Amino acid sequence: MAGGYNYNAASGVLYMNPGKQKPLNSMNGGIKKMETSIQRLKMLNPDNYNMIINEFTTLKNFASKLSSKAMNKESLTKKDLATRLRQWKALKSKVLKIANSITTKSKEAQKEFDDYFSSTTQMILIQMLISGLVLFAIIFSIRTNVLKKIKSINKQVLEILNSDSLDERINSTEKNELADTARTIDKILDRAADATNEASTLAKKAELEVEKSHKQIAKNKATIELVDHMTTGSIENISTIQTGLAENMELLYDIGDKTTENISSMGESTQEIINSVDNVSNILSDS
Repeated sequence: MAGGYNYNAASGVLYMNPGKQKPLNSMNGGIKKMETSIQRLKMLNPDNYNMIINEFTTLKNFASKLSSKAMNKESLTKKDLATRLRQWKALKSKVLKIANSITTKSKEAQKEFDDYFSSTTQMILIQMLISGLVLFAIIFSIRTNVLKKIKSINKQVLEILNSDSLDERINSTEKNELADTARTIDKILDRAADATNEASTLAKKAELEVEKSHKQIAKNKATIELVDHMTTGSIENISTIQTGLAENMELLYDIGDKTTENISSMGESTQEIINSVDNVSNILSDS
């Protein structure tokens, strides 16, 4: 379009100033610009190129005639200007039609893109929403399942602790973190059961030792009482004998020398018995 304006303006100047080189150059430059644009259009859109190539060829050929007249110092006529203007308007009309068509197609393409983008965005949002719901459902399901297993393990542990025996176990066969925790709890219960059994065994041994000690104490007490009774009776009997002997000593003096010796010997033996009994009593008292 810019080349066409240059062509029209320069040809007008040549009409007013025949033989001027500058407007001639400008006119030729405008034609070259249009030709360059037409060639680019051919590469981009052959259909649009075919729509305007005839009008452009007609305009280009007529422009060459005007350029030749200007170079030969010939003046341009009003008819030349009218023909030039008519050809330019024909080409311009086709170019504007193509431009409007391109604009319309661009708007349609933009609308299609916007619709597609909107639809795609909606689909993406819907997919994200569905994915979020699915993910939430999965997480909720996993959380519910995990909580259920934790409550089950907790219940089993409480039942084992509240029972009279620590022989029960969780015995989980699954392969996950909660199952590992359950097996660890079983090991703790094993150690607790072993410690309880050991403590029970030691308590029973201690009870037997205490019972044995009580029996030994009772036996020793009975022995001491028996010895004490024996000692007390012996002392009383000996005292009775000594008293009787002392009371009858005068009568015995009247018996012969032989009898006196025997009585003296009996008195010494009796004293030894008393001393022995006293020693036994002292020993038992010290014990």
